[in-house]
This record gives sequence, structure tokens and C-alpha cells, in this order.
Amino acid sequence: MAGLEAVQFLSLLGLFEAQHRIVAALHVAGDGAAAVEHLEGSHHAAYDDIAEGVAASGQPDFRPATEAFAALVTAGAAPDAVAAAAESVIAAIDAVRATTTAKDQMKAAEALLRVAASDMEAGVDDGQVTLAQEYRDSWGFALVALATEGAGRTAMPRLRRQQRRRWQAATTSRRNMPAWMRRRRRATLRRCWRRRRGWNLPPFG
Repeated sequence: MAGLEAVQFLSLLGLFEAQHRIVAALHVAGDGAAAVEHLEGSHHAAYDDIAEGVAASGQPDFRPATEAFAALVTAGAAPDAVAAAAESVIAAIDAVRATTTAKDQMKAAEALLRVAASDMEAGVDDGQVTLAQEYRDSWGFALVALATEGAGRTAMPRLRRQQRRRWQAATTSRRNMPAWMRRRRRATLRRCWRRRRGWNLPPFG
């Protein structure tokens, strides 16, 4: 799985995770009725939406964990039990997400933030919540996007090491160039730099 297909799957995975975070937060906060309402009313909590991608990742199917979570919420179980069940689902989601590239994860996080902004606009009017489901969705999507961005930062040392190896390989390659080739390369770079200084870029924003 790569490219656009991976980003689409990761976006669905993020929407799915958000519902579990939202429902768990409501339940743990003592609003069991709202938790059940959100769980039953959400159109992002269907495991079938992500089942194919989970299977393709090579990670174990975690449908039973999601069903156990839903059963605990519906039954009004103790907050600690619901929180533990949510953590189990999120851990399974993280394992699936870890099989994808940091680049695709960041693109999916961007998509989630766009959906969050759209739902915030739909659920809030003049500073007042008008559609609770949309408002809660917005909060959950943003939370998952930020969690994904934080996980992406942990991948940066590995990416920097890869970049350093590529730089070292390129440096070695340049050292092995004949003198005339190095001179031609420097002349080309100087011409590109002069052109760049003449570019008129539009102002940011």
C-alpha cells in the first residue's frame, strides 16, 4: 500500500480512532448517555471501512477489541474498564499505522485537520455549539491529527540518519568526479542561483 491509497486508508483509520477517543472521553467524564449517543450516531465507527487496509498491513484483526469496547460503553461499564478497552483499540491502530510511511501519516493528519475544520464550522455558530455530534467529531479528529504529528516527530532521528547517509554518498560521488566535471557542475549551480535571485515570489498568505 502506497501513495494516495495509503493516505486514504490512514485517513479512515484516523476517523475510526477519533470515534473511540470521543466516546471514551465522554464515558470517563460521566456522560454515559452522550457516549452511547455518539457511538450509535457516528458514521465513522464501522470496522468494515478499515478491515481491508488492516489485513493488508499484516497486523492482527482487532474487530473483537472494537466490539468489546462498544459493549462496555453500551452496558455502562466502569470508566476504568472503558478507558482500558479504548487503549487496547488505539494500541492496535497505532500498530497498523506504524507499517506506513511518515510521509503518508502526515498527509493523512492534514486531511483529518481539514475534516475537523469543516465539522467545527458545521457544529458551531457564533461561538455556540449547535450540532454536538459535529463539534465532538471536530475535537476527536484534531486530537488524532495532533497525536499522529507527535508520533511523526519520533521518526525524525531515523529520517535524519537516512538523509545524512544520502549526503555522504553524494559527497563521495562528487569527490570521485573528474576535475572538468566538477567545474561544469559549479558553473551550472552558479547560473541557477543567479536565476533564482531574479524570481518574484508572491507574498506568503
